[in-house]
Amino acid sequence: MKKISLLCLFCIITFLCTGCVKYSYNIEIDKNDKVTISETEAMNLSMLKSFDANIEDKIQEEVAKTSEEYKQKGYEVKSYSDDVYNGLTIIKKI
Repeated sequence: MKKISLLCLFCIITFLCTGCVKYSYNIEIDKNDKVTISETEAMNLSMLKSFDANIEDKIQEEVAKTSEEYKQKGYEVKSYSDDVYNGLTIIKKI
């Protein structure tokens, strides 16, 4: 039983450390003392497609829902995409 628990723990840690999620935070201050804070949250969907073929549709639904929630709170929301990751960039200007 102990070996099975260790194997499950190893699999979870391996999955979390493979780089399937990307977070980036930026704080910019311009000459007029205006502050812009942005947060990027993105996922590597190619790794998740092997587990579920419809994962991209499910994630797009969640991204749209999250995007609307942030827009209602007054944030500027932009889509983020690079060669590997897809997600959102949330921007707040103060």
